[in-house]
Amino acid sequence: VTNEEQNKTSRRGPLAEGEALGGADSAAQLEDVAVLAVLTRDCRGGKGERELAYDALSALEAAGHPELVRGVIELLPGTYGSWKDVVQLHARAAGVGTRGPLRPRRRRGEEEPKATPAPKAPADEGLQTFLVKLMAQQLKADAEELKKAKAGGEGTKPPTLSLAGKWAPREKRAADEASGMGKALAYELFPYEGEAAAAAAAAGGEWAAESKGDA
Repeated sequence: VTNEEQNKTSRRGPLAEGEALGGADSAAQLEDVAVLAVLTRDCRGGKGERELAYDALSALEAAGHPELVRGVIELLPGTYGSWKDVVQLHARAAGVGTRGPLRPRRRRGEEEPKATPAPKAPADEGLQTFLVKLMAQQLKADAEELKKAKAGGEGTKPPTLSLAGKWAPREKRAADEASGMGKALAYELFPYEGEAAAAAAAAGGEWAAESKGDA
């Protein structure tokens, strides 16, 4: 039995026990797993472990408690973890998964291996959508704060921004390839531009087909 299998069994145990007991005991077990996930991920007062926390959330999701999972995820970026958690959770939800850094650390001149695919899991489109909207909402809020600060001129209090912009994947970059989130995030932030590009591509395809037929 591998360590990963043992970890999954240990996290699944409280859920199975709670389901067998039912009622208030079941709710208490769910609360225990949620708290376990938060304390495991807590980068300040907890263990600071990402993968183990993600496994606990995956167990809750698989047990049919998506709202509880989403509630815990909302606490991660600003309180217990970072916006990188949202990107990596999206990778899991997309069935991609990552093992290793999302990007090389070029500043220190070190060569690090690129993120390697973890074993694929069934895609969870509902969770993917939630994660994309969560990050897009924060990016929009940050953009609005920055806009207000610029409009205020000199003497205006510096805006308080999150680090969502630091971790938001750019299309066709390493973090996008590792998470599969870049295009979905772009469409969420710029829906009209995305629709226009899709329409232009479709029109171009039709034009090419007609031109080929005329020839």
